[in-house]
Amino acid sequence: MPDSAAQETAIKAPVDWVDKISNGELASLSVTIQKVRHVLGDRMSSLNDLTNEIVKDPGLTSKLLKIANSPLYAVTQEPVKTVSRAASFIGFDTIRSICMASRLLDAVTADNAIPDSIRERALARIATSLHAAVQARSMAAKAKDAVREEVFVATLLQSVGECGFWCIDSEEARELDDALAVEADSDALIRDKLGLDFKELSLGLANAWGLGGLLTESLSPNPPAEREYRIIRTANDIAETVAKFGWQSDQVNELLPQAAALLDMTEIEAKRKLVRTGKEAEDLARDYGAGQLAGRMAKKPKVAEETETTVTKGAPANAPDSNVQLKVLRELSAMMTQKPDLNQIIKTAMVGIHKGVGMDRTITALLSQDRNSVSTRIFMGQGGDVWSKKFKFSLTGPANLLQSVVLNTVAQRFSAAEADERTRERAGPLGRFSNYNDFIIAPIEVGSRCIGVVYADRALSQSRITEEDFKSFSHFAMQIGVCITTISARRR
Repeated sequence: MPDSAAQETAIKAPVDWVDKISNGELASLSVTIQKVRHVLGDRMSSLNDLTNEIVKDPGLTSKLLKIANSPLYAVTQEPVKTVSRAASFIGFDTIRSICMASRLLDAVTADNAIPDSIRERALARIATSLHAAVQARSMAAKAKDAVREEVFVATLLQSVGECGFWCIDSEEARELDDALAVEADSDALIRDKLGLDFKELSLGLANAWGLGGLLTESLSPNPPAEREYRIIRTANDIAETVAKFGWQSDQVNELLPQAAALLDMTEIEAKRKLVRTGKEAEDLARDYGAGQLAGRMAKKPKVAEETETTVTKGAPANAPDSNVQLKVLRELSAMMTQKPDLNQIIKTAMVGIHKGVGMDRTITALLSQDRNSVSTRIFMGQGGDVWSKKFKFSLTGPANLLQSVVLNTVAQRFSAAEADERTRERAGPLGRFSNYNDFIIAPIEVGSRCIGVVYADRALSQSRITEEDFKSFSHFAMQIGVCITTISARRR
């Protein structure tokens, strides 16, 4: 919808609050937005002008390059070292959204002279907004770059009014903070105290800054029903619900039908995708230098001490991602011409297994010097500080599957659905470790000698490991050995 139409439907916030916020803690965001609007003419000159503005700010330049190289935005294996190169790879629209997000996060996470309770409200609000924005960007992945990034910015700025209000050290903010601590009906209270609600304040700021289109329309009393607006609404609902109840709540499950429809996935696939994107949002917060937001995005469940036989039934598994698999395989190939250490090779391959193939728990365990035992060297997965220590097994005693993998250098897959009593007994310590859920294990073979094993399972989600998953996993395990063998031979 044209900006003029958006202005007609917009609710204008009281001028004093718009001015206070625009000239207060969000002044830097307001300035950035004005500069972005100024260079929105010819696309080539716009990109050059915006690049020139960025390089004037060392802090913003540093964050931009870090984010451009992050998994969420990276489009090349070669590290991006200059703003102009980042601009050429990820484009004007992405650069613009990163700059605006950076300015907003800087303002809200700054060490302002405000009470701790008010600061917590501001941090919690912006954490949810960033999470929602990353979820929305993921849901709009198939859209054109300009649309995808506009969805990101519009979602991020949905609560800019509330963020700006809490960042101002005002008597009104202190009074409202005290009242909200005991008042249940927060919407009515906010309107009573301020004369408007936070959504109207966000709309007033959006109008003052000239951010028409998707943002102002999504904030209007009756937003359109088109896909982009549904994405913004659903992403916000998910982020709000996860922050309040956590990923494993019934409230989140109630939102899965809408998310699944937007992602064009089954509800099970959508849940896995949403959880994974939530982790990406936490990582992105750290890349922006706002790591304190990561822990506020999702309410964490109360976790009892994990043992070999206790797992969280129904926990979401990593969704397999062929793009991650391909990227990691390329990185491993490139390593054969370099001089990486053993840990670097293993960690890279494990990313391909854990995130690419999609596993709950992934472990690389190396043989002891006497070759009588294996124990964890590197691990990936939730709760790993506890269960990784339990992956330490003897290779002596009754014959079992682990011994077979090491002695015969052959990968093995354990299927809970197909296992009979004899198969379960042969699984030995690995069966007990996985609680007899699906697991896969492969040797790390250097030359003709086994130096350790790679193990992975879906014991937390209790999901099935397919034959295709097993083949992909085995290929990564083989690549570890090939990489080490090649580099070792070149060093001789």
